[in-house]
Amino acid sequence: MSGIDLKNGKNGFAPVIRLNSGYDLPVVGLGTYALHGSTCTNAVISAIKSGYRLIDTASFYGNEREVGEGVRKSGVAREEIFVQTKLYPNQYNHAAKAIDEALKKLDIGYIDLMLPHHPASNDVAAYETIEKAIQDGKVRTAGISCYYIREMDSFLPKVSVKPGLIQNEIHPYYQDSPVVEHIRIQQSSAYSGEHFHF
Repeated sequence: MSGIDLKNGKNGFAPVIRLNSGYDLPVVGLGTYALHGSTCTNAVISAIKSGYRLIDTASFYGNEREVGEGVRKSGVAREEIFVQTKLYPNQYNHAAKAIDEALKKLDIGYIDLMLPHHPASNDVAAYETIEKAIQDGKVRTAGISCYYIREMDSFLPKVSVKPGLIQNEIHPYYQDSPVVEHIRIQQSSAYSGEHFHF
């Protein structure tokens, strides 16, 4: 997150970075990995009421329905909230169906950012399906998650739309500086996903 001035936030909200899709991503958000049921829904509602505008979920987390419910019940306009979710590798062979399932579970109209969760066979085809979902208005931005140097170098030349975001585990106890520098060279936004969840 080097280069992001946290003082640039406005009225108590986290600052944002502009993605290559033209949409703004808040730099601080709520991760919902271990949250389920009403605990998840209430955490999302509380986070949004407290000023959070980024909510992170994934098919693998098994809580997209609860995340969507929290967004809908928050009292904040949908267009003010950035929701990102991820396809799991066992969904890559039927990514179009999986995207539609995520949309149905979330029930929030569109997905702000969709990412393949990990490198795997057919990740390029899944990413291309995300690109198609962008054209169809179902998704706004494509990204990738848990892609490190070797995986990025293999993946990026195969796709036509550069990921708007590369989400990796980066935090004070795991400062993978070579990966961060490599992402900067690739001119994508480095986002420390799994450890900025509150």
